[in-house]
Formats: sequence, C-alpha cells, structure tokens
Amino acid sequence: DDVDERVAVALGIHAGIAYENALLLDGLHHRVAAVERELHVAPSRVREEERIQLSRTLHDRMGQALAALKMDLHWLAAQLSSLIEPARSDMANRGESILCLLDEVIESVRSVASELRPTVLANLGIVAAIERQAEDFERRSGIRCRVDSRLSQVDVDPSRAAAIYMIIQEALTNVLQHAHATRATVTVRRSRQTLKVAVADNGRGISDRDLASAGSLGLIGMRERTVLLRGTFEARRRQPRGTIVTFTVPLTDSTPGTCVR
Repeated sequence: DDVDERVAVALGIHAGIAYENALLLDGLHHRVAAVERELHVAPSRVREEERIQLSRTLHDRMGQALAALKMDLHWLAAQLSSLIEPARSDMANRGESILCLLDEVIESVRSVASELRPTVLANLGIVAAIERQAEDFERRSGIRCRVDSRLSQVDVDPSRAAAIYMIIQEALTNVLQHAHATRATVTVRRSRQTLKVAVADNGRGISDRDLASAGSLGLIGMRERTVLLRGTFEARRRQPRGTIVTFTVPLTDSTPGTCVR
C-alpha cells in the first residue's frame, strides 16, 4: 500500500546514505593501512606532521562518517514498527548488533587518534605522560606497571617527546601481547645530554628467533624510531626471566648518531 511504498522509498534513500558513509570509512581504513606501512617500510619519509594530520582525519572525517552512519541506523530502526513479525524482530536484532559494533569502532577511532597525537604530552610533559601511560597500561591490562624515575621534568621538543612516548607504548604493547608477564617497570634516567629509558618485564623472555625475525614489527618500529632520534636501541632476555628493552636518545639533534643493536 501507500505506507509500505513510502517506507520502502525512505529506506532506500537512507540505505544509500549509509552505503556512501561505508565507502568513506573503507577509504579511510586504506589510508590508515598505507601510513602504517610507511612507518615500517620507510620511516624517514614519515614525519610528525603526517601523524598529526592522520589523527585529525581519523577524529574528524571518520568520526563524522561513523556518527552519520549511526544516525541512519537509528532512523532505520525506528521504521521497523511498520513491518510485521518475524521480519521486524530479525531486523531489530541485526540493527542492535550493528549499533554495538559501531560504538566499538567509534571508541577505537578515538583511541587511535589519541595515540597518534598524544595530547597528554602537551598537557603534562614527557615524564608525567610516561607515568600516566603506565597507569593506563596497568588499568587496561591488569599487569602491574610502575615508573622508576627521579626526574620531575625533561626539556625536550614536542616531536622528540612524541617519538619517545611511542617507543615506550610499543614496548608495553609487546609486554601485553607476547610476554605473559605479571609485572613491568619503566625506568627513566637522564644524563647531561641524553635520556635513557628501559622497559623490563618478568615474562617468559624474548627468544633469539624473535630478536632476529623480520616479522617482529614491534621491535622494528622501536628501532626505526630510535634511529630517527639518532639514538641506540637494544632488546634482550633478562636473567632469570623476562625481557628488557633499552633505548638511549639525545635530548637534542646535535649529538652525533651512534650504532643501533
């Protein structure tokens, strides 16, 4: 009848809008993947400005697309009242499932955007940001994490601070994903011209095979970021158990580059 026809036309219009938003979302996913490949394949071409731009893209364009898609789904759900059972129940269940998934994706986008451009650095400084990072890691993972530092603050430029923050973040991610640890410690020490950071855990310990593997993207990423900072990097097994990742970076660009292990 006329009501069914109007509903069908409206559903078609909003389904088209939802499809366009899905295409936009897919394009942004490809962009994120491309940037991640750049980080691992050619880190020298990836600059902090790109990370900031990607963060804005994720937060603004992808966030807006997801929000619009969610509004469309809410509208579609409201139209289900004109349908008869059992189609109405089946579509309602599918709609609720999609909305739950969208909420998860939206939260993930916010999290990734925050990680790409950690505002905590600008607000707190590098030392306090590392302490906050350890607290967040402990809360999310259940792995006890403490920071051993005698520093109140370190004067370092924003791009260098962001790189240091990301190296520690990658080290803690490796602890969570691979170490099977119950404790982790982030030690921060400063000399006159350098900052030395060690991330240690009490897990099963990294194998020689993983240390040498080209597929150990976490280690590769940490090494590459350290190279860009003209610093030194080392990952090794601890005794009697566990892994320790150590990197030392100059606080300015004036210190000559050194070897990376």
